[in-house]
Amino acid sequence: MLEVQTLIGVSKRTLYRMIERKELIIGKFGRRTVVRRSDIETIFGKPYNKPTQKAKTPITEFYTLKEAQDKHNIKYDYLNNIIQKHKIPKTTFNGKTYISKVHIDKYFKKIEEETEHITNWYSIQEIQEKYNLSRDQIYLRVHDHHVPKQKNGRFIKISKIHFDEIMTISI
Repeated sequence: MLEVQTLIGVSKRTLYRMIERKELIIGKFGRRTVVRRSDIETIFGKPYNKPTQKAKTPITEFYTLKEAQDKHNIKYDYLNNIIQKHKIPKTTFNGKTYISKVHIDKYFKKIEEETEHITNWYSIQEIQEKYNLSRDQIYLRVHDHHVPKQKNGRFIKISKIHFDEIMTISI
């Protein structure tokens, strides 16, 4: 019955109402309850054709995790977060994990394009001195307000314009 419910896109209760009103006729096949496909097709007035999926272009170029870390100058945990959050395709071969070169490069190109017009940046220490905030308070504001940031090795730069703007709003 779950299959019929999914196929015609109704709730369990609606399906039982349709059976009660004799819009669908059920039968028993052993322990299973069955519905004829022709009864379902008459509900829609035309035969049901299962949609075909578009053929996906196969991924042919990959980075190892280490190669991606080195190219984009990021740590393992940060790379894994990006892979999970943005559903970057990955595969495992001979015990090594490989990620799609096209997808990860596209992600970092987008980040770069978003921040390339920004010329003035704060360091965390500069914000701490100017606004008397702790490191955690700074990161929380950056995260909550989607303030652009750049990572350069272990150092993070935060957009001056955007951070000053959220600080004037919250004062």
